[in-house]
Amino acid sequence: GDGAAAAAAAARVPRVLSQDVLTLKSLDRKCKEFSKDVHGRISEVINRHLELDLSDFFGGGLAAVGQIVRSFCPVTARDFQKKLSPSCRARTMATTSAFS
Repeated sequence: GDGAAAAAAAARVPRVLSQDVLTLKSLDRKCKEFSKDVHGRISEVINRHLELDLSDFFGGGLAAVGQIVRSFCPVTARDFQKKLSPSCRARTMATTSAFS
């Protein structure tokens, strides 16, 4: 009857071994560590090549800095990328052609 069918269905369900769970957890941890390491190294490279001109920021003296900071508004990642991408592409092309 129903008991035999349930037993047969349970027998067909693959069981996850505890060693497999431990292996997957270890891989997940290593992936996160790797990702963090890659992000850190990429940031180092970018920081060596990225120049920020802060003269406009400090141009009005320290008193103007607070006003500038208060004028900041939150933006979405998509809006930030839209504004930044053309500048990065132009600089990348200029740098690439300088090394060609």
